[in-house]
Amino acid sequence: MQPRRIRALAGAFRRSPLLIALALGSLFVGLTPWLGVASTGPGGRGPTPPPGAFDQQVAQQSPHHGVAPASAMEPMAPVLDRTGWTATASDEETTRENGRAANVLDGDSATLWHSRYSGTTAPLPHTITVDMHRTTVVSALVYQPRAVGINGRIGQYSISVSTDGRSWGSPVATGTLADDASAKTLSFAPQGARFVRLTAVTEAGNRGPWSSAAELNILGDPGTPAATVDLPRTGWTATASDEETTRENGRAANVLDGDSATLWHSRYSGTTAPLPHTITVDMHRTTAVSALVYQPRKDGINGRAGAYTVTTSTDGTTFGAPVASGTWRDDDTVKTATFTRVANARYIRLTVTREAGNRGPGPPPPRYA
Repeated sequence: MQPRRIRALAGAFRRSPLLIALALGSLFVGLTPWLGVASTGPGGRGPTPPPGAFDQQVAQQSPHHGVAPASAMEPMAPVLDRTGWTATASDEETTRENGRAANVLDGDSATLWHSRYSGTTAPLPHTITVDMHRTTVVSALVYQPRAVGINGRIGQYSISVSTDGRSWGSPVATGTLADDASAKTLSFAPQGARFVRLTAVTEAGNRGPWSSAAELNILGDPGTPAATVDLPRTGWTATASDEETTRENGRAANVLDGDSATLWHSRYSGTTAPLPHTITVDMHRTTAVSALVYQPRKDGINGRAGAYTVTTSTDGTTFGAPVASGTWRDDDTVKTATFTRVANARYIRLTVTREAGNRGPGPPPPRYA
């Protein structure tokens, strides 16, 4: 378990501001939070990118989480973890082969998505859309052509992104790919999105109206830090929409006490407080924040945060549009909510709208020694 401290980044971009993120224990909930930016260097959560996908260098984190010298810091976009993602296509071949869109996310380069060619061949263009099931910063799509065969290699393409799967706007990238089997990294300006759509306009070798892909990966924020420095939380305070004080010490202040055995829990004695529940950290100064890292409680399962949003404020009264949203898995692993934009803020608020296991806002089972 990491120390319960707020962690700040020493600029992955040489002129970037100091970035801070926050990690909380359980919501509904019990928490043991600390603010921190997740490392995206070696050992990070994302899978290893395909060889040759990009060749930036990542700064090494010091054993004391020290600040790496600026000359050692190079921006590198992490490959995002695809757990829970889904893929759909404008059409897919399911009669003469397993060419389903879902194959681009299975981690097996021998399987593939292929446009429909049995019966009436589906004409170009073909689209395949990845739904990450949460909004995050994206900066590139890595396209791996099929490993066996050449038909359907994508030639001319465009990439579009969306936060809701309905409004797409203008393409964020367009171009023409070489007719070979190498992985292609299709970069664009970093921006927040939940859906990423690849549109194949032509087949690379003009062999026919087909499109195919073995794997699709998405790269995240190239400004995510590779090195962090611990900052003291002296003077910080935490408040919640409600807290349990009768049947246990579930005060919001516990998320800042440095003791992972204590927690904040929403009120369940008397009249149970309904969802949503919020917990707000006041850093008592305004700084640039970039992510929230959430640590669920370790001594039970009730109250693990499922659906959530993160909002920020400079005055504690006006909270803008969410800087992060999504749904976390029902387990006790650390979760990171990367903001869609860096926010200058004093207050960080985590709002939980659904409990991860749908166990409800009712009282927890008794604890046993």
